[in-house]
Amino acid sequence: MITSFKIFENDTIEPQIGDYVLTEFEGGTISKLDNGVLIDDYIKNEIGKVVKMSGSLNFLVEYPSYLPRDLDKLNWWFKKREILHFSKDKEELKTYIDAKKYNL
Repeated sequence: MITSFKIFENDTIEPQIGDYVLTEFEGGTISKLDNGVLIDDYIKNEIGKVVKMSGSLNFLVEYPSYLPRDLDKLNWWFKKREILHFSKDKEELKTYIDAKKYNL
């Protein structure tokens, strides 16, 4: 049996509009969403999508909402250094989250 491994490579140096991203706030945060989850924990474990850019250093990232009052989307601005990983393929980031979750 032959097993292949996908190496996480980016074709570009920075995310583009439409790319999927994993992010974290600099210095963390203590704010909570309505369901009691810390925002920092939420964004570290959710895949966001870049919907707007301001220059090449600031990115508006959209996240799905799982709040009780159910806003359609959650959006936050991130600096380039706050984006941990990005990819055009959402499955690549899901694989990364799963590997991190199980220490693989």
